[in-house]
Amino acid sequence: MPPEPEPEPEPEPEPEPEPEPEPEPEPEPRNVWCCCRR
Repeated sequence: MPPEPEPEPEPEPEPEPEPEPEPEPEPEPRNVWCCCRR
């Protein structure tokens, strides 16, 4: 009997890129002037 042909390996699905974590807002220094401080 002829040897069975090896089945082609299925291409691995590309892993979904993980969403980048939102950068935490930097704490505003208290002595910085802000538009809401008048």
